[in-house]
Amino acid sequence: MTVTQQTWPQAAPFWQNWHTQAHERLDRAFRQSPHLHFDDNSRLVFFSDMHRGIKDRYDFFAPNENLFLHALGHYYQQGYTYIELGDGDELWYNDFARIRHAYGRLFDLLNQFRAGHRLHLIVGNHDSERGMFDPMEKEGMPLHQGLVLHHVPSSRHLFAVHGHQAHPKGDRYWWFQRPHSRYFVKYTLPFSASRYHFSEPENDLQNRQYLANMPRRVGNRILRLAWQLEGAILSWAQQQRQAVICGHTHLCAFPEPHSENPPFINIGHCSTPGYITGLEIAGGQLALVKWKANETGAYQRTVLREMAVTAVWP
Repeated sequence: MTVTQQTWPQAAPFWQNWHTQAHERLDRAFRQSPHLHFDDNSRLVFFSDMHRGIKDRYDFFAPNENLFLHALGHYYQQGYTYIELGDGDELWYNDFARIRHAYGRLFDLLNQFRAGHRLHLIVGNHDSERGMFDPMEKEGMPLHQGLVLHHVPSSRHLFAVHGHQAHPKGDRYWWFQRPHSRYFVKYTLPFSASRYHFSEPENDLQNRQYLANMPRRVGNRILRLAWQLEGAILSWAQQQRQAVICGHTHLCAFPEPHSENPPFINIGHCSTPGYITGLEIAGGQLALVKWKANETGAYQRTVLREMAVTAVWP
């Protein structure tokens, strides 16, 4: 099934207003983000959108727990710095203390990264129980709006951000969205989202992902919002001449070879059972990767697409 990306309708007044709000929020997130310098000997890994719950019927990360622990343990042993790119925990549906108890092994590993000064947590909309720009932390670990990455040898720079800042309503109605999700939306999930997962990204990302087992008209309506969010981020990246690494939409994206568009990377997510996707930066290369179990049950890493850091705009 081939799914093409929709273009962002610049002419409509509603979209122009969305454009303005998205740029203002991304500007603010950029200003509030700490900076991290790296070189070709540095190793960084990014994962996003686990939506860790409490291992009940509404927790879609639970089937991937062992796969994720294997991948993150591999990166810990290989000396990587871990950057969690938002929506690590599902705080719209659950209290953090219960999530921490359910995923004790994972949080113990996060604290090992933290002890080695190899951990950065970026806030996503589901990581917050209040407004988007309110100060937040988890177990004493601060969450940042984003992270500005500087590649020292080439002076290239990338902005890592969850991406929810580009939503037109943002967190304007957080006081309604959180309780509405916790006490109503959550209980509709077993009859909807548990059946409709994102398709597995193909090698070289030949086709955009789609929602499996969902009527095409409904699926395309949901995906259209994701594409419009991407359009808002891309227009900001174009204006700022700023490469962007994000998550939020759960849809993998990576620059086409020799593309004239601004470098835009979406690292996907970890909440469809059977596979997880993430981004590695090592040896001067950016690599979008997928982890899954092979036919024998062993965990396997696949590179979906890669490019040199020096190909990023200066």
